[in-house]
This record gives sequence, structure tokens and C-alpha cells, in this order.
Amino acid sequence: MNKQHPEHAGQWFIFKGEQHRGPYQTEEMVNLFALGVIGHRDLVWREGGGTWMAFCDQAAFKELIFKEEQPEEELPPIEVPTAKPVESEFKVEMPPPPVPDEVELALEEEELPELPPDLPLEVETFVEEEQELVEENDKTSPALSFQDAIIEDDDENEDDDENEDEDDRSTRSYAKIVAGIFFVVTLVASLLWFTQFRLQTYDLIGLENAEVQNFNAVLIDQKSDHLVRLTKDSNVVWAAVPGVIEGEAYLKLTSVAGRVLATDPVAMTAQGEMVQGLVPFKKFEFSSGQQLIQGEYDYQVAVRPKGAVSRLASILAPYPLFNKISWVKNHTKGHTYTGRLSFYNGSKTKFDSDLEDFKSKIWVSMSKPLKNRLEKYETLKQLGLKLHELWHDRLGVAVTWRAFKKYDAGYARDIAPVLQDLIVDSVRIARTYEDESPLVSRLYKEIEETGKQVAELASTMSKDSKAVRRYRNSDKARLKSQFESMWNPILEKIDSKIKALRVEFENLEQGYKSN
Repeated sequence: MNKQHPEHAGQWFIFKGEQHRGPYQTEEMVNLFALGVIGHRDLVWREGGGTWMAFCDQAAFKELIFKEEQPEEELPPIEVPTAKPVESEFKVEMPPPPVPDEVELALEEEELPELPPDLPLEVETFVEEEQELVEENDKTSPALSFQDAIIEDDDENEDDDENEDEDDRSTRSYAKIVAGIFFVVTLVASLLWFTQFRLQTYDLIGLENAEVQNFNAVLIDQKSDHLVRLTKDSNVVWAAVPGVIEGEAYLKLTSVAGRVLATDPVAMTAQGEMVQGLVPFKKFEFSSGQQLIQGEYDYQVAVRPKGAVSRLASILAPYPLFNKISWVKNHTKGHTYTGRLSFYNGSKTKFDSDLEDFKSKIWVSMSKPLKNRLEKYETLKQLGLKLHELWHDRLGVAVTWRAFKKYDAGYARDIAPVLQDLIVDSVRIARTYEDESPLVSRLYKEIEETGKQVAELASTMSKDSKAVRRYRNSDKARLKSQFESMWNPILEKIDSKIKALRVEFENLEQGYKSN
């Protein structure tokens, strides 16, 4: 019945409930019918043509299963002659049985034929006397003596064959044990194989119909790969593992760097009970992050078999006859599966576009504070160099203290307004981040202090330069040395900050591009 015919080698599909299942070969369809998975009136369709028809109406299966049986010729009813009354020399008039007050009808019980009335006492005595005579004749029968002689001869030969029987018993008992174990294993394997077809009735809540078909394919085909999918509402992770019926399952999800809509990594774990190869993970524990964010995740599913099937496989595994069977291997050791799980709304192209927009916003938000501090230090350096140039120009032409009036005017016009705005803005930002981010607040306070040092240099040199009434070379040399001693530490500090910020900015840019 299971032989594959070339003309029936098409792909078949089954319509059961609200789902289409398949494809199946003709041989598989015959096996499904034999197991009771497909009924006579279930709709089936063959790939390549035709319409949905009942299973019993398909021509292919009429040939293979529904062969017309030849009607058996009905024999004519046997005429039963009516029983004639037997005249006996013992005629006893028996009273008719009493009529019951109520008649109870037993609808579901068989009607038993009425028993004949009891024989009278004289007839019973006559029958008992006949039986006693027959028994006495049997005791004196020569056949009984012949049978006793045969039994005595057999008793004498039994002692000679006892040793041979004991040797045969051990061999027969071992063969019975092996045969019994093989029968049990075959029965269990058949039941497990049959239960796989029952899994098509699982309600995989939250998955698309196409995904449900993929899960059914994994559960039915023991040689297929595992499958892990996330529901549309992101509340359940379904996993299907071939070859394992029952066990404990563990899930670990870790976000792929640069492939999630978040700056911080997301990592979580979950545990579930596997029943007939299928496990839902519903409760998640986050070790990093607080919720599942759109993106791509690397997953690891670990399965540890348990239950009656696992115990049976553990018992049979030490025997060479069974340790090579696939289901024994699958249920005596743990399994680990890895892969990548995608979670985003819409298509992958849309997610890639959203990811680029997210990265751009993140880059702006991450680089803006860094660029702002770098620009402020570069501005301080330019103001300091301009102050240095202005003061040295006036020192070179100074004869009296009046030469530095133009220095004060140039500082008030070109340097002081910009320097004041820089200091005020740094104070504002430092106060803004004082509670939210003390580190950022401290960095802007350093810019504020550096700006005040430049302003202090300008004020000190203006006062000391106008204190000299008439300049000599020694006065110029002394004031020049004083200016350099105050300016050089400020310049070194600004240069070191600019260098460090540029390195930090380059590292941030490289990290952004790599991720």
C-alpha cells in the first residue's frame, strides 16, 4: 500500500481547519490516512491542476486505498424446521410461570432464549443413574490402563532431558527479553512519530500563517533545521527544535552592535518548557537595557531533554543495538542552537533607512558637546594670541605710558566682547548640567576658568604697563618677561585641551562609522 507510483508523485496539500498543510508526497498522504490524520471527507488538492476534493473522491487514492470490493453472494436463509413435541413416557403437567406485575424493557441488552422448564424429579433421578453407570464403565476401561502406561514411560525419560532443557531456557529467555525491548522501542518510536502530525493543531498565537507552516514543517520533518521567531507584538519568542519531544529550554538574546535603534546594548534571557518540540518564551529578564528594541539580535537556544522519553533513551543508550538510533541520541544529550533574530516594523529596507536616520541623530547628539568644547578652546587660543600680538605691538613703540591707551582701546573693541560671551555661555552650560551630568558641568567650568585667566592677563598687563611713566629698555624687558610668564602656562593648557578633544572626536567618529 505504501509503494510510490510515478503517476501519483505530485505534491498534495491538505485543508484542515483554517490552515493549508503540505506539501506531501502521495506515499505520505497514504500514511497520514492510515494513521487517521486525514479523514475520508477532508479536502485535498494536487499541485499542478484540479480543484479541492474530498480525499475519498480523488482518483489517485481510489486506486491505492479505496479499491472496489466484490460483493459477496448472499446465501439463502436456512430453513429451521419447527420443533415437534417429544413424547416422553414421563408426562408431568407443569403449571405456567407467573405473569410479572411490571415488564421492564432492556433496550440495549440481548434477548436470551427462554429456558425449558425444569424436569420432574423422576427424570432427574434417571439421568443421574445413567451418569453413574457411565463413570463406572470408564474406570474399568482398558484405554485408561494404556494411558497410564504411556505416562509412566514419559516420566522415566524426563530425567534424561532436564539438563538440555535448562540450557535452552536461558537462550530462550534472553531472546524473549531482546524481542520485548525491541517491540517496546518500536512501539514508542511509532507513537512519537504519530504525535508529530498532531502538532499541526497548535495555535501559534502572534505568528503569520506562513510562519506557522514553517513551524509545522520543522516539527514534522525531523531532519530539518531549528526555527526561532518573534511574535508581532514582541511578547513571545517561539522556538521549534527537531528531534526533541520534551525538555527544558533556555534562550539568550544579545543585540548586534550597530544594528539596533539604541546607543546601549540590549541583552536578556528567558526559560521555557518544551512540549513535543515546541517552546514559547514569555518571561524575559534583562541584564542590559529595559525593553526589546527594534533591531537585530544574536540568539542562543539551549535544550536539555527530560521526561519519560528521555529516561527510556538513557536506559537504552548503553546498548549498541540502540545507541545509534536518532531519537535515542537526541534525548540523551543537550543541544545548542544559534542564529540571528530580526525584529522591526516593516521591511528590512525601511529598517535600514530608519537606522541611518537614528545614527545621524545620535552622531549629532554625541558630537555636538564635544565640538562645542573644542570650538571654545580654539576661540580662547585665538583671543590669547590676538592679545599677545596687540600688547607686544604697543610695547615696541612705547615711550611713555600713554602708548598703552591704544592697547586698552583695541582690547575693549576686538577681544573683550568675544571673551565675555564665551565665559558667560560656559557658566550657563555648566549650571545646566550640574545636576544632570556633573562631568559635563565640570568640563565647562574648566573653560570658564581658562577664559577668566586670559581676561586677568589682559587686565594685569594693562595696569602694569601704564604704571611706567617713561620706558627704558630695562622696563620693556621686564614687562615682556612678565607677560610671557603669565601667558605661556595658559597657552600650554589650551593646546593640551585642544589636542585631547581632537583625539576624542576622531575616536568618536571612527566608532560611529564602524558601528
